[in-house]
Amino acid sequence: MIPSFRKAFDSFENRIHLNNAGVTPITLEAKTAISAWAEKLAREGILILDDLFQVFSESKSRLSKLIDCDSEEVAYTSTCAASITQAAFGLHLQPGDEVIQWEQEYPSNAYPWIALAKQKGIQLTRIASLDFQINSELLVSKISSKTKVVALSWVQFQTGAQSDLKKIAKACHEVGALLVVDAIQGLGILPFSFKATGVDILCAGSHKWLCSPLGLGLLVMKKELISQCQPILHGAFTYGTPEDEVLWEKEPVDQIGRFEPGSPPVLPVVGLNGSLKAMEQAGGVKVIWEKANALSNQLRQGLKSVGFQAYDSQDQGGNVEHLSPIVTLNAPEQRINAFDRELTKHHITHALRAGGIRLSPHAFNEEAEIDEVIKIARRV
Repeated sequence: MIPSFRKAFDSFENRIHLNNAGVTPITLEAKTAISAWAEKLAREGILILDDLFQVFSESKSRLSKLIDCDSEEVAYTSTCAASITQAAFGLHLQPGDEVIQWEQEYPSNAYPWIALAKQKGIQLTRIASLDFQINSELLVSKISSKTKVVALSWVQFQTGAQSDLKKIAKACHEVGALLVVDAIQGLGILPFSFKATGVDILCAGSHKWLCSPLGLGLLVMKKELISQCQPILHGAFTYGTPEDEVLWEKEPVDQIGRFEPGSPPVLPVVGLNGSLKAMEQAGGVKVIWEKANALSNQLRQGLKSVGFQAYDSQDQGGNVEHLSPIVTLNAPEQRINAFDRELTKHHITHALRAGGIRLSPHAFNEEAEIDEVIKIARRV
């Protein structure tokens, strides 16, 4: 148990948060930090920019520790979708090059690649799945010499199903392809190592399991790829500093800052830094996952006992080290609709996904809240 993580949040206003689809409650550390820095900005304005940039650097250090990468590999963007778009349009893919991804990808991880296919004539191969189950062995079997990128979600948004990133990365690298991963549904709740998995580019956002504000995207890229990926947004920092002379022939800097063209999103970053600090104080991602996983197992087993079926978050053709806490349930439509109404009536956040209902316990939840959901399910 990590009760300290529950204390890291403000009042939940009589609502049980079991849905990490959208805006998760932000931590008190994030709220306090944003309020304090907003007050400083109101009083002192530009005079505190150096101090804000120090927090900017500190947040990257914390984030790199969580992801297991170097801070020089971390850039901030406006959204996860912006990071994916930067990867898609910056990698110099040519007509006929193949990009592979799952057919069930979240729209923000599908449309950038669809747009690239339409504009540049790449071949987009979308792997179908049976009943929302994924099979990494099947995907690996489709990788060939014409494959240049595999672009997929680490954790699928509808069911919590995970791809075997290590296996897929290995297959990509054997043919010279890159693995670009949307990690927004797993980062902050599942232990992750950028170095160990072999992922080449990771994209995410801070507003889900990281319990931070909306409006901040994360882009993590292997150092050796940075100079090879062309920035799609351009500004002073793409080429150096605002004080540098403007030169026609100047090329973008060969550092991760080439993807941060202008003024940084300082307040969202301040919030992220606060939430990362709260997660560290709670014991880190592994401890947080253990609590959330225990709650999701309690939820999964309890709902099965009253007649609901749960989608399997395991990879059907590979191995995943940690199960996702996302629990997506299925039942006849009439019962799903009734459950949806009752959850809404009792102020329990949830999402309609994969023809069923998705519930996602976090470490700030409690066993009594899970019991409450099971009691409601028993009645519908």
